[in-house]
Amino acid sequence: MKHKKAAIELSVNFIVFITIAVVILILGIFIFTQIFGEGEEITGKISEDVQQRLNTLLITGREKVIIPSTFKTVQRGDVAIYAIGIKNKDCASGEFKVRTEFDIAVDAQNNLVPANAAEISTWYFDESTYQIGQNDKKIVPVLIRPDVGAVSGWTFSFNVEVLCGSTRYGPLHKIYTVVD
Repeated sequence: MKHKKAAIELSVNFIVFITIAVVILILGIFIFTQIFGEGEEITGKISEDVQQRLNTLLITGREKVIIPSTFKTVQRGDVAIYAIGIKNKDCASGEFKVRTEFDIAVDAQNNLVPANAAEISTWYFDESTYQIGQNDKKIVPVLIRPDVGAVSGWTFSFNVEVLCGSTRYGPLHKIYTVVD
């Protein structure tokens, strides 16, 4: 009788263990998909309208690099997505780098304010590389995500530079992020 009772207890413990393991596995998968789903969302969805407008400008214009919208207002912790159009007119390697660097910050009264450049450098990606064929064009995102500690009402200026290899390709561009 004791052996049957021990066997039943062992079976029940095994079933409970398996149930808990399955629940933990499902929760792990759910959390994993939530994190990577958010990551994909942040990687830079550029609207169809902006893509069409940029394509038209790249086809008809003479500029090598175009940023149609340089001002964005964004909530702390949210992402401002700036679309950049790059036309490969004369970059033989076809390897382009987009470099973003913090420039200055101004308060709501347009006074220059000291800002921690090292802290702000966590708001953007230092450099992204893209392959663009000769006489081809590509629209790429530049993402700025102000930290939750960013001061509301301040405007942050960033330099955006496109490089062909190690040489600047087109002029230096400025983008401005207003923290709401």
